[in-house]
Amino acid sequence: MRPSPSELDANASVLAYWGSELRKYREAAQWSQKELARRISYSTSLVGLIETAKRAPTREFAEKCDDALETDGALVRLWPLIGRDIYPVWFSPSRTRPCSWQPWTKPC
Repeated sequence: MRPSPSELDANASVLAYWGSELRKYREAAQWSQKELARRISYSTSLVGLIETAKRAPTREFAEKCDDALETDGALVRLWPLIGRDIYPVWFSPSRTRPCSWQPWTKPC
């Protein structure tokens, strides 16, 4: 059985807080997840996963939600905090690059 929205703990993580803020703005606009998804051109399931902290939003997702919900950039301002919460301190997703490793060369 899935927890109801009121049972989700926004204080559990930054990701959960971000999702709860998205839900707060969406509900203030009196939109369903389906309506928000339609307006930002994402799937309803992704909106639901992000609201329940099961998936991290991209910056583009945050920007589109801010534009659609007219939140004056509130979600984009919170977005950088998510990376600090879901990645280890030493990991920087912006610095990663795909590479191949071959035994006779030095690793990337």
